[in-house]
Order: sequence, then C-alpha cells, then structure tokens
Amino acid sequence: MEKKNKLIVLFFIIILFALVSIIFINEELLSYSILSLTFLGISVIYFVCLLFVKTSKKDIYERKLRDILKTYDSIIVYSDGLAEIDSDNLLLVSNFQDLVIAAEEYKGVIVYEDDKTSSAFILNNEDTTLVYLLKSDDKETTRIERLALRKLSETKKKGKSGILDDIDKTTIVKLKNNKKYKVSPIKKGTNK
Repeated sequence: MEKKNKLIVLFFIIILFALVSIIFINEELLSYSILSLTFLGISVIYFVCLLFVKTSKKDIYERKLRDILKTYDSIIVYSDGLAEIDSDNLLLVSNFQDLVIAAEEYKGVIVYEDDKTSSAFILNNEDTTLVYLLKSDDKETTRIERLALRKLSETKKKGKSGILDDIDKTTIVKLKNNKKYKVSPIKKGTNK
C-alpha cells in the first residue's frame, strides 16, 4: 500500500477510535475507554511518524525491484554475468509493463542484471532489443545505459535505419465514407 493510501486509512481509523472513546467515556465504561484511548494514542503516533518520515530513493528502488521480481518471476531470468545487447535496433522502454507485454508477444524471457544501485531488464528479439532500467539515483549512469548509448551511436555512425525511422512515411487514406485508415511502412520485416 502506498504512503498516501496508508495515511488516508489511518486517518479514518483515528476518527473511529476517537468516536468509540467518546462513546465509552459518556457511557462511563472506564476499562473500555482506557483501551480505546490507548489505541487512539498509538494510531496518532503512527500517523505522525508516517506523515513526517520520508522514504529514500533507495527504499523506493528496492521496493519496486522486489515487486517486479515477485510478480514476474516466471518470465525473468537472472544473469550473474554481464548481459549484452545484441541488436542494432535498441529501444529503451519507460515502464516495466511495456517490457512484459513485449515479452508475451515475442514469447521470450527477460534477462535481469543487478547492480548495487540499478537493475537492467533486457529482452532480446531477432531484430530488436528492449531495455528497461530501474535506478535508485537518476544522476548515475549505469553500465547497461553506457552500453546502450554506445550501441545507439554505433548504429547512427553505420547509417543503419531503426525501426521507427520510416514513421514519417505513414500515409493517411481518407475514403468516400469519411473513414480514415493509416497505411504505415513500419511492420515486422518491412524495414530490412
């Protein structure tokens, strides 16, 4: 549960304990009122601590990594060596879910490489390599990131075209019934 959701739930619990404490005090049920006031105090202390304690970027990184590894363990393979980027067509994906969708479509596995402060998830296909980088510090450049940037610059120097280079050649055809269709040269195998 995210911090914001925890605070909301805890706020309603505090209100509930406050109402229950008031009812017990009005009914002169001393033992129950002491118990409910104790829970109220503990809840208020926890709420204040949760409100003012900031989570570090490293904690957020570790939590995201743990969630990814726990949820998608069936399609992730751990690489204790140095993972390589084989393809000239390299795409850096912005979220892990896109990589999972691509892995399902290509029926491939995601190679996971771990560093102390970053993780790389790599999906190699016949003609494309997809990479998702999870970092604890955005300022730091990881080994896979340097490798990807080098691979991109080599591809540009060789003059090879990427899969999205022909996107400006997409044509929109308008039919007589006012329906529009996109005709794109970007299809699997057409840019070779």
